[in-house]
Amino acid sequence: MLLTVLLIETMFIYSRLASVIALQRRERANRLLSIDAVTGAIAHELRSPLGAISLNAATGLSHLRAASPELEELENILCDIEADGGRAADIISSIREITIKTARGGASANVEDIAELTLRLLKHDLLANGVSVTTELQGNIPPVALDGTELQQIVLNLCKNAIDAMSSVPADQRELRLKTALDGGATVHLSVEDSGTGITPRHQERIFDPFFTTKQGGMGLGLAISSNLVARCGGRLRLVKSDVRGSVFELEMPISAPTSSQ
Repeated sequence: MLLTVLLIETMFIYSRLASVIALQRRERANRLLSIDAVTGAIAHELRSPLGAISLNAATGLSHLRAASPELEELENILCDIEADGGRAADIISSIREITIKTARGGASANVEDIAELTLRLLKHDLLANGVSVTTELQGNIPPVALDGTELQQIVLNLCKNAIDAMSSVPADQRELRLKTALDGGATVHLSVEDSGTGITPRHQERIFDPFFTTKQGGMGLGLAISSNLVARCGGRLRLVKSDVRGSVFELEMPISAPTSSQ
């Protein structure tokens, strides 16, 4: 009888030990998966400026090998390379700060300048995908309490998502609309609207969850990171609507507090 009890207790202990080991292995696998996803997201964000640097470098070499190099064109190319190098460095800094929960004091950016810059950066993508652009910028919008590089990455992400969302609709129906507004003198709104097929209701509640994506090969970090960055300054990123006629995402950001003069 005693032997039977000992065998049962031993089997019970072994079972619990096996469960603990399995749980530890699963947690380790999840950590590795998260690391892989984050590094993949970093690679995705850096691919654009690094690709531009490579293309400009190749173009510059071609000009140098020409019989009569155009120095003014070479200067423009080098300026573009310098700018893209700075953008890559800013992206790395931005990603490293994603986990910081407190907003940086004194940060500010002009929403409408960022919106126009983003559209210039995406000019090739918009043309290649046959997307028309409409802007409704209110003008004289005060700066918001968000770092310019971070805001640029957020707007870039929203616009790229909008372009992807319209890939399955006819080219003559693809329209991207950016709109700004000032609410009560304290909150700035920037909306990004597409004419895509919309997000299904069962996915709408999860789109801001880290690692959730409906894109093949997507990391599922763009909206999660963007939401985190906006929340740090006391703002919000939300999905206003989404149906078969398209989606509207809206950024709500507090205006930057004026700096006191010495």
